[in-house]
Amino acid sequence: MKLQTLFLFTIIISILKTDAQISDTAIAGEYYLEGVMEVGSGFLLKPDHTFQIFFSYGSLDKAGTGTWTVKDSTVILNSGARPANDFKLISSKKVGAKGITIKVSDPNTNILRYMGCIVFGKGFSDTSEADENGMIRFDRSGVDSIGLVHEMFSDRLCYFDISKSDDNYFEFGIEQWIMNMYCDNLVLIIHDGYLEGIHPLLEPGKMYTYRKSQ
Repeated sequence: MKLQTLFLFTIIISILKTDAQISDTAIAGEYYLEGVMEVGSGFLLKPDHTFQIFFSYGSLDKAGTGTWTVKDSTVILNSGARPANDFKLISSKKVGAKGITIKVSDPNTNILRYMGCIVFGKGFSDTSEADENGMIRFDRSGVDSIGLVHEMFSDRLCYFDISKSDDNYFEFGIEQWIMNMYCDNLVLIIHDGYLEGIHPLLEPGKMYTYRKSQ
């Protein structure tokens, strides 16, 4: 009797494992964002539990990769470790001009005008945008921190501590991975024929529909 019970239990476990595998296989496929004008976005969930994601809006194209898992009735996307900063400090120096000057350089000079910057000091903060040459100027002294963001490519502000520097001219470059998309525990609810969840680059907290391609 015990042997028959053990045999039956083994069969049940085997069936449950098979169902789980079939479930994951059924979830794999291409999904496309619905209901957002002028935006093309979606992802490919591969059977080996890796994924590719893309986003296109006007002249902006971003893409990313990672792994996906299934938990309860959700799919969870993770891209892994993300570099700490989207910009790099190239050089700094002391110049005679008053205030602080920030220059952003990149081989594609057409994107420099879309840089935004915020500076912090004791009791103040100021914001400004770059000109067509990537130049940003503030009539401020005592700046302790510089925050940079690209209006088209960035999804976060990146900060640099300059509180221990006497320089007032700083040149930064744009890291190539700024064009990557990252998913950090992005949870998508499984429905019949579509997934539902947030989008890493669109309105925070808003739920979007991703329809599975047939």
